[in-house]
Amino acid sequence: MPNQPAPKKPQAPTPAPAKLKPLPFAFPFVRKGQGQSKASTQFTDEHEIYRLLAEREQSGAYLVSPKGMWHGGIHITEAGAGQSLDLDAGLRCIADGVLVAFRANKTYPVSEIASTDSGSPVQAPYSTGFALVRHTMEFPRGTKLTFYSLYMHLMSCEDYANFPKREKPSYWSRQWEVTQHALDKPSAGRNGQVADPSQQGLRVRKTPNGPPIGILPQGASVSIGKKEKVKGKDWGRVTALHGASLYPPEAGGYVESSLAIGGWICMGRENGGALVKEVIPDSTFDRVIVTAAEVCRPGDPQGTGGIPIKAGELIGHLGRYDSLNQCTAGTRMAHIEVFCDDGIQSFLEQGRAWVQQHGPRKEDWTALGLPSEQTILRIEPGTVLYQRIEGNKFILGTDPQSRKTDAIQVYSLAELARDPKRRVPDPRPNPDPGYPVNWWHVDGVNAQGQPIDGWVCDFNHPSGRVTREFAQKWVDFECLEDAHDPAHTIFAATQGWVDYASGAIVDDLASRSRLSPLMLKVYDALFKKGDGKNAADELCTLSQTERGGYPWLMQAASRLIVKHESEWANPSKWKQLIVELEKQTGPKPQHEEEQKRIETLAWWDEVKAGVPGISDVNVYHLNPIAIAGNFSEGSSCAEKFKKISAIILQHEGGYSNRANDKGGATNHGIAWNTWQAYAMEDVGVEPTIENLKNLTDDQAEKIYLKRYWEPKGFCKFNDMRVALMVYDWTITSGGAARQIQKLLNNKYGSNISVDGGMGSETVAALNNVQDQDALLQDIAEIRRQYYTNLTINDSTQLANLKGWLNRVNDCLRVSI
Repeated sequence: MPNQPAPKKPQAPTPAPAKLKPLPFAFPFVRKGQGQSKASTQFTDEHEIYRLLAEREQSGAYLVSPKGMWHGGIHITEAGAGQSLDLDAGLRCIADGVLVAFRANKTYPVSEIASTDSGSPVQAPYSTGFALVRHTMEFPRGTKLTFYSLYMHLMSCEDYANFPKREKPSYWSRQWEVTQHALDKPSAGRNGQVADPSQQGLRVRKTPNGPPIGILPQGASVSIGKKEKVKGKDWGRVTALHGASLYPPEAGGYVESSLAIGGWICMGRENGGALVKEVIPDSTFDRVIVTAAEVCRPGDPQGTGGIPIKAGELIGHLGRYDSLNQCTAGTRMAHIEVFCDDGIQSFLEQGRAWVQQHGPRKEDWTALGLPSEQTILRIEPGTVLYQRIEGNKFILGTDPQSRKTDAIQVYSLAELARDPKRRVPDPRPNPDPGYPVNWWHVDGVNAQGQPIDGWVCDFNHPSGRVTREFAQKWVDFECLEDAHDPAHTIFAATQGWVDYASGAIVDDLASRSRLSPLMLKVYDALFKKGDGKNAADELCTLSQTERGGYPWLMQAASRLIVKHESEWANPSKWKQLIVELEKQTGPKPQHEEEQKRIETLAWWDEVKAGVPGISDVNVYHLNPIAIAGNFSEGSSCAEKFKKISAIILQHEGGYSNRANDKGGATNHGIAWNTWQAYAMEDVGVEPTIENLKNLTDDQAEKIYLKRYWEPKGFCKFNDMRVALMVYDWTITSGGAARQIQKLLNNKYGSNISVDGGMGSETVAALNNVQDQDALLQDIAEIRRQYYTNLTINDSTQLANLKGWLNRVNDCLRVSI
């Protein structure tokens, strides 16, 4: 028999390219709570922050200080913007990333200046604490930008004792010591053995409330990783024992101490006190700690080294920074900046080129795994703001020249949509672009410097240029580089700054001709009119409120990405500045102490030695508010879900495994099949019945968020009450989406596909309904009818009807 050729093995299909994940952003602080609740709230509008900084933080503006020095970040002070911020909530990380280095003060260093009246020297504490976070963006596929956010002058450990409400940063190394209130003892042995009375401590369990592994003696210290709240109690997972050994769970037995790793201890209170107390080792303080050698979570997209941190998570709190020149006491402040290397230029170029070529093609965005909707509204100078008349008609109106804009204005579309009064859908745009068209109420300033407001259409605006833009286009952002003064003044030579600061009688003292080449580019990018005779003065007042009561120049400056030597490297550069200054003032003790401070504050070389990618001290600086504002969607998806998750979990209840429940065992609404599929991937535990029984609120939230809330598009809802009603229905009823689509078509003329899926088309149709209150009531009514029909068709469901209807009523009563 002739040899037959071996059959060819079928080739495995080429795997689809990985989807890109948008980098989540958050503003670096939260608004102080108002009213009776006093609960803090997230900032969602960059304009509000610019107003706040202009009114209260003129000493620490982006790019130029009021005294004519370079400044690569922004300042937040307790006495300034801090009056409107929740300072107990602290500074928050601006984007998902990895903390790669930090320095924490145990106590603040102190500068001493001799008293002018021979009394005790003046003491001025200051913080050298900082945190440095690495972030990575990718767009388009294969094009990445690595950038860093820096948070300087953070609170010392000792100072936290003065603010018991303020939580210490989670990245500080800490241990938990078992206290005298932990009185667990080994149980009696199988042969009646009784434990030694001295063997008291805290049980380590396999799971929260699970079987005991052993007992940690009083005084033992352990490290804790993951924390969970289970049945009202706080639990922590043991990650290190630091030499501690265990008592056995029963007298006469033996337990290997290493078995405690991965076990859980209760971190609550019993027997009149806390079972464990926090202990922070001295090795944590007063040195630069590079965390890049620490391992990230498996699959973390930010790399393989560092401590993962999410957008909006705590970084630290304002630390002391008492001025040497003004001898102010008790000043609290922080400096926040963002920087990156030269890769920013090609990153912007490639991103803009992709948007130019692929922007209108939804399928190309889908292939990347990114939303295909523009998120920014841009209004070009010279655009006339229209007037609204009865019947939602828009007209040019009288004196249109007085409503012509004289500055670029940008808005987050999500932020505009928060206020229903600022948005009017156009039901019949002509021509029809194939997506929803809206008129928006916006603010601006005219050529006379007067504040103006009116309406613009986001498609084919009749007078001027209004565009919807993708965040990935980085609209209006511009990279600038050139030579600058090594002493970090805005002048071409240090002597020019000395003359300016001292008010010397010099021709063209503040003229643009005396600026450094770099700062001349900055000036020309911001000031399109005038002769430049007072250029230095104009740059030094960028932070001030101006035309129409808004800091338009501050907003414009926020879009400049400027290359400059870092303030935190090469501290010797300041010596030349002091030398030149003292030629006029003579030696002053403040100058010597300032130089000491600068040397202590520097961290660049120590971080550079351990963090790949930190090298050249000349870096591009970005405004932290501008980058967060450009990519923010108003509020994060997780934040939106958090507002309603407690209601969902309340409805779903605890563990059950009823015979007539086709879904099998469930807990918090998480069915057995779902738990088997996602337990390990989403919450890091084995998909066992025991773990499902012990499912925590936090674990359930993570699964709901990742598997239902985000994929189904609920992040895009404008009205959270409607989102809650729709979400609560769709997770319990497979036919809910189809019923909602029929309602939209039959009553609201949406003309969408009735496919039973909660896709972007359905979400957009829901958002386009102008009367969201009426829509909410309509959905509630058809939901009630849907449940009633279920019981008519299946009488066994009558027992569930009351509970279903109560859910509808609960959703209507909720205030979000």
